[in-house]
Amino acid sequence: MVYCVTVAFATLCSASAQPVIRTAHELTDVVRANVSIDRPFVIEGEVISPKVCTANALVVRDQTGAVPLCDMVHAVCSQDIRAGYRVRIAGRTELGYNYLDAAFTNVEVIAKSDPSPHPDIRLSPTDLLDGTYDFRHTRLVGTVRDVFDDEADAKFVYLLVGDMSNAIYVTSHLNDRKTRDFNLLIGCEVEIEGIVLPHTRGMRHYIGRTFEADRYEDFHLLRKSDDGIFSAPPLEMRHDLQPAEIATLGRRRLVGRVTALWNGSRIMLETGFRRMSFMVDLADTATPSVGDAIEVVGFPSTDLYRIHLRHARWRHAQTDFKPSASPSKIKVHELMRDREGRARIDAGFFGKLVTLSGTVIGLPVTGNVHRRMYLRSDGHILPVDIGACAHAVADLSPGCTAEVTGILVMEAENWQPDSIFPSTKDIFVVTRNNDDVRLLMRPSWWTAQRLLFVIGALVLVLSAILVWNTSLRRLAERRGRELADEQVNRAVSDLKVYERTHLAVELHDSLSQTLSGVSMQIDAVGRFADTDRERMRKHLGIASKTLKSCRDELRNCLSDLRSNALEERDMNEAIRQTLEPYSDDAAISIRFFIPREILSDSTTHTILRVIRELVVNAIRHGHADKVKVAGALEDGKLRFSVMDNGCGFDTESSPGLAEGHFGLQGIRERVDGLDGNFEIESKAGHGSKATVSIHLPEELNEEKS
Repeated sequence: MVYCVTVAFATLCSASAQPVIRTAHELTDVVRANVSIDRPFVIEGEVISPKVCTANALVVRDQTGAVPLCDMVHAVCSQDIRAGYRVRIAGRTELGYNYLDAAFTNVEVIAKSDPSPHPDIRLSPTDLLDGTYDFRHTRLVGTVRDVFDDEADAKFVYLLVGDMSNAIYVTSHLNDRKTRDFNLLIGCEVEIEGIVLPHTRGMRHYIGRTFEADRYEDFHLLRKSDDGIFSAPPLEMRHDLQPAEIATLGRRRLVGRVTALWNGSRIMLETGFRRMSFMVDLADTATPSVGDAIEVVGFPSTDLYRIHLRHARWRHAQTDFKPSASPSKIKVHELMRDREGRARIDAGFFGKLVTLSGTVIGLPVTGNVHRRMYLRSDGHILPVDIGACAHAVADLSPGCTAEVTGILVMEAENWQPDSIFPSTKDIFVVTRNNDDVRLLMRPSWWTAQRLLFVIGALVLVLSAILVWNTSLRRLAERRGRELADEQVNRAVSDLKVYERTHLAVELHDSLSQTLSGVSMQIDAVGRFADTDRERMRKHLGIASKTLKSCRDELRNCLSDLRSNALEERDMNEAIRQTLEPYSDDAAISIRFFIPREILSDSTTHTILRVIRELVVNAIRHGHADKVKVAGALEDGKLRFSVMDNGCGFDTESSPGLAEGHFGLQGIRERVDGLDGNFEIESKAGHGSKATVSIHLPEELNEEKS
């Protein structure tokens, strides 16, 4: 308590011109005004819910109201702050993501108690939007309309929960779950426990009020989406439906046959009603095949051309309807231009089976998710999705003429209340099988490019004859230089072979020493197996640790042989490549001001191995989340250090070779091999700092100076 009062007093003295804010109501007004930066505050109240927002934060309530406080310096990370605790918090207002925020730096627990009982309030999304229940624990009841990841923060997922008239965004921690766990709730009626916040704490400043649910367990299923899902009413084919009405229709059902499949989860469904086609986004991982008769149930949306279904579930069905098997032969300019040549898009071909031809200008790239080739026809380029017939393009090559038959797809944005006409995103043809792509004509061998090549070759030959006599001497000189370059390159190659041989010898020596230690420990196990089982277990443990060390040493050496770090001319980049596979979520800062050209490959390899061993120890054993690597030339010596903010250890009593730990001993041996010194400073709970200094040859010092 004395510490918190002292900090609050110091904060007050450092900004004597700014009065201290002492109530949640006043602090809320200051933050909303978004003008008074660096105002000190000291708030005493009850914690409503800890760490409920995108950043670490506390929602604190006093007699005047509630306010969210941002933990900018992680002041509560090492403390067990729970809902119901009475705390005193000191901090200042500061500029966050382009808006004012209340950031605290010190927190003191005054009293520990259970949270105040929350009223059992069950509300709809409409009830939460007017601000009456801000910062209050409630139970939200509604239907999950949609689920999507937060691109700005991968640890959070957003759910759109609505009733018949309104919707609200619900944010929740992923808690190591995948978004598809939440996708199972789409269309379900749920009850969610959480707290209402007037604005999000993330980058989406204008998302409005949000409902924060801290855990997946706060979601309670009231009614499953698949309870009677296929008893949903059929989709009405009325042209008087308004876009806003379509968006609120709820689940609707369609029966038809699949005419196209692309992007893994999107299908074209042709129905028997006027042979209308519908684009359907499937929520199921399993997909039907082209030609299957299915029944789908999903949420309608519209791009103002047609109605589509989103998050649809499907099952096989019985229908006598047969899609049209006779394609319409069209030209690409009929899709893109009117009769007067003006640009326009003919949406009447959407979902129709068409046949068109053109010149192949691009084939699918290996590994690309979108299996597409591209046709040029009538001055236009048209993509063709060949995901269903990837082998049909095996005989095609750029420049050939091909005929394609498939379903024409026009993808456009869904209607939004603030958009007059959604823009068209893509127009392409989806093939159904290998017979839908047919080669008409291979490209002519004699092309304009090849003609230019022949002319250029003749010009070069004539030029060579005319200048032969004068260029002969220059050619000899150039050949002499090339021979010298080859000799230099050979010497460099031999040097690299020598350095890699040195690495192999080092690998042999380290593994031999380690395996010899394992053999000795196993021999000791045999001696004590029948007489002293406690000592036997001890030697088995040491042998196990030694084998793990041997395995790590072998893995590191193999990684070094495959790594290109030694080829880097910048030591900072070489260190970054070496540490990248081991960094996990730790923040690693590298400032290594030592020229790579003054170091041999062997010295560079040793430095990279030492730095990697120190950083891996700091992250894995010291649990550090911040590591700094620095190096420079000082007084004719190469000095570098590795410092972390981990848990630290007692250097006097740390385990060594006898206990199967070879890390620090291996570092000392490597540094000794370079005639260097190795020192490490550490204290339990205060991180570690390791320093290495290496003497450089005098000629390198003179060259550097």
